[in-house]
Amino acid sequence: MIQVDIEEERKEILKRYRKLLREAKPFLKPGDAKLIKKAFNVALEAHKDMR
Repeated sequence: MIQVDIEEERKEILKRYRKLLREAKPFLKPGDAKLIKKAFNVALEAHKDMR
């Protein structure tokens, strides 16, 4: 079984999330970033115990 460093995994997820927002920013309409953030937080919560 593969050992997962939870803190490193969290940092990587946040890094990729921020990159996604930076790349998408020119294409977003007002309010889109807020919806993306909400969806991201829902996904984090829903998958918090999955490895």
